[in-house]
Amino acid sequence: MFKPELVLPPLLTGVVLIGVILYSTRRAIRDSRRLSLELNARAEARVAEYLAKNRTELARMQAEAAAYRTDGFDLILTLEDGADAAEVFRRASDLIGALDEFARASGGKGLTLDASQSSAVPGTVTLRLVPSDPSHVTEQRAVVEARSLKIAGVSEVEYAAA
Repeated sequence: MFKPELVLPPLLTGVVLIGVILYSTRRAIRDSRRLSLELNARAEARVAEYLAKNRTELARMQAEAAAYRTDGFDLILTLEDGADAAEVFRRASDLIGALDEFARASGGKGLTLDASQSSAVPGTVTLRLVPSDPSHVTEQRAVVEARSLKIAGVSEVEYAAA
């Protein structure tokens, strides 16, 4: 004999459990989608920020390189106390000449010293260096950076666009 009072409570419990499971599953899926959208938005914002920062840095570097290509660059040597500016200027000029000869012997175009735009005053020597081949100015500058620190009497080296 069929007794509804025995069958209905477990059946209703099963239906309620299925409803709760479906509701919880839909909510978890919705929350997961929302979280995924938030994470994607944050990631896109970070990528955009990174690109904007690097574009700015790249533009700055390109502008600096363009200035060096056209006019060369100034090598500013800060002298140690008691260093003779004329002697440091002579040594630095000799070094630049040697680097120019080395670059030309290696098949490059060289780097020349513009003596008319260079100066030696007590405490500072400024050398205007002009690349013979503008496309290699960054390599030439790197060589000068590496070598210029070995000039006796120089405490600090700075570079500036001409």
